[in-house]
Amino acid sequence: MIDDRLARLSLAENERGLSLQWRAGRAARDKHDESYAAVAAFEANGRALRPWSAGHIRAEKDSGGAVQIAWVRRARWGGDGWEGNDPPPSEESELYEVRILDGATIKRRLTAATPGATYALADQIADFGGAISGLSLEIAQISSRTGAGITGAATFTML
Repeated sequence: MIDDRLARLSLAENERGLSLQWRAGRAARDKHDESYAAVAAFEANGRALRPWSAGHIRAEKDSGGAVQIAWVRRARWGGDGWEGNDPPPSEESELYEVRILDGATIKRRLTAATPGATYALADQIADFGGAISGLSLEIAQISSRTGAGITGAATFTML
C-alpha cells in the first residue's frame, strides 16, 4: 500500500552510482538490530533526476533534401500548466543530442540548443551513400548535473 508512510530515498549527490548495502526493518528498532534484513547491494543511478525523453518527435524532408527534426521538450518539474505554453526548462541550459542510427550503429551525432535539428543532405550522403528514404533516431536532453537524460526514439519513412 502506497501512502505517506513511504519516504523518498535520500542520498547525497556523491553516492549516486555507488554500490551500497541496504538494510530493511521496523522503524521503531535500531538499524543495527538483528531483526533488520540485509538487502542485496543496490546502486542508485539517479534516474529520477535525469531529464525526461523528448515527446512528439517528428521528421520531414525539406525541398533541399535535408531532414528537419523537431520534438517537444518535456519538463520533470513545473510542467503541469494547461495554458498551452511550453513547459519551463528544468535544466540550467537547454542542450540535446540527436543520434542518427543504422540498426544499432550510431552513424551521426547532432547537437541542438533548441528542440529541433537538421540532418543535412551532405551528411546523409556521407553516412549512407545517398539521400535517405527512412530514418531511425534517438534524442536525449543533456543535463549538466546528471548527463544524458532518458532517450526518446522514433523511426520514420521519408517521402
